[in-house]
Amino acid sequence: MATRLRPFIVPEETAFRHSLTDAEPVLPGLVRTVVVDHDGEFGHLPRSLPAAFSPSSQWLHETAVENLRALPPPELRTISADKARTDADLLVMQSADVYGASRFSCFPDLLADATGGAPVEHGVLVAMPDWHSLVLHVISGPGAAAAMKLMAQVGRTWIGGAKRERQLVPDVFYVAADGRSQVVARIEGDVLERYPTGPVAELGIDLFPG
Repeated sequence: MATRLRPFIVPEETAFRHSLTDAEPVLPGLVRTVVVDHDGEFGHLPRSLPAAFSPSSQWLHETAVENLRALPPPELRTISADKARTDADLLVMQSADVYGASRFSCFPDLLADATGGAPVEHGVLVAMPDWHSLVLHVISGPGAAAAMKLMAQVGRTWIGGAKRERQLVPDVFYVAADGRSQVVARIEGDVLERYPTGPVAELGIDLFPG
């Protein structure tokens, strides 16, 4: 069973109450639990496990993340939010399996791939509208404002196109270099709602012009 453990990110309010593992917070409103993979789909860990297999929650999470790292990488593509700029690109990851968004569990690895190992001074924007998708923008300049707006649009569109049980959240998150995180934007109806207070206020780059 150990080799089939996977991390799985879900909205906090729909966390798997019958899972053996304690849900760990990953971003505001989102938590990570551990599931058992069945050929790309998943099942919950049973409440009762054999006495010989009674691991800690920490061991389950660490093993699940290591197993996820060993999976084939997701499809990667770059989308520009403003073709006139070099600081407005989105890195879009989509996987055929259900663990696309849950690859946020390997966040340091994702950043290293996105930046070539360069330090991330200003933090990152993150969106995960459905189980299969993860969108990142490494903030490096004013183009982050256009990237944030496009990520909110992508979030609303993709969450609307996903089956209800596979939807996550339409939010765009800001993850600071020190690990603090918050929601910075989402589209409500036809309005881009923006949340400029919190860690993002210390960014030094205006995500909310106009």
